[in-house]
Amino acid sequence: EIRPFQDGLNKELEAISEGRLVVTHEDYEKTTNVFNRFKNSEVYKKYLKDFDNKFQLQIFGKIYNTDFKCKPDIINEELFDLKLTKPSEFLVGYERFRYFYQAAVYITMLNNEGYSFTSFNFMTVDPEGIQPPLIYRIALNKCKEILAGDEHGYFKINNKEYKSVYKIVNEIEWHENNNMWDYEMDIYLNDYKIEI
Repeated sequence: EIRPFQDGLNKELEAISEGRLVVTHEDYEKTTNVFNRFKNSEVYKKYLKDFDNKFQLQIFGKIYNTDFKCKPDIINEELFDLKLTKPSEFLVGYERFRYFYQAAVYITMLNNEGYSFTSFNFMTVDPEGIQPPLIYRIALNKCKEILAGDEHGYFKINNKEYKSVYKIVNEIEWHENNNMWDYEMDIYLNDYKIEI
């Protein structure tokens, strides 16, 4: 529930103690405007308006015998995660924050629960409400590649190599078993030598 505060500090403190978020009137107005623009966008109308949407469905499961949790923002006939960013700037954050791991884990876990998603969708919403929303889609095959990697446990995004989920899980298990955390596993296995 979103409602503005007008009753002073005591009501604000009461709301905080009840676990409600307190925002300034300016932030409330800005958020309301962005949300209203989003609800009036063609993307909203095409992908969300007339669907039986499930919001933030929490799923627990295992991938490579390791516990994972996922909480996608929206599930209907497709799988969506909302990203509050300018649509034109999304791909920078996609690599910087490695959102591709989120896509691979979420789609795998949900499909393991009986869904049959063929892609994962990042729906971008401009926090300023200027650019209309865009959807960045990752195909299931790419998600599988991110999960398993090649024969060495790596995959590429824009010609940059990343460790697969499988390789990361195995490395974490190695670190836990050996209680060695200062360096990456490969450095220990290579007798503290790094090829340059």
